[in-house]
Amino acid sequence: TDKNECEGIRGVDFNQDCHHCINEDPGYRCRCDAGYREDNANAEGNCVGVDYEVDCHTCINTKGSHTCSCDHGFELHPDGKSCIDVNECDGVRGVDYNNDCHRCNNTTPGYTCECNEGFIEDNSTLKGNCVG
Repeated sequence: TDKNECEGIRGVDFNQDCHHCINEDPGYRCRCDAGYREDNANAEGNCVGVDYEVDCHTCINTKGSHTCSCDHGFELHPDGKSCIDVNECDGVRGVDYNNDCHRCNNTTPGYTCECNEGFIEDNSTLKGNCVG
């Protein structure tokens, strides 16, 4: 006679870990919800989040999906899958770096500032503020 593994053995709730346990003779098979795959490396019939093909700095698997976050000096690309350098020199953050800084050079990540002759960079108030 076939033993119904889907009823749970060894303290495993197959319908929770497996999402959908299908009893077979012999054994069982597991069907996972969308966004999950069966992971036989940890435990037979254990559903785990899909590894997403992303190039973001931190990818966190969530229930059936994922979220990406980027390190300081980067922002999430509109595709939601990669991080791109923030160009601090373009002034979109409310600071005109080419005016306050004289010559702003975007770097990855961050920026450097060059001041005109007779000015020095004053980092006490804002990185890249040239004062005379």
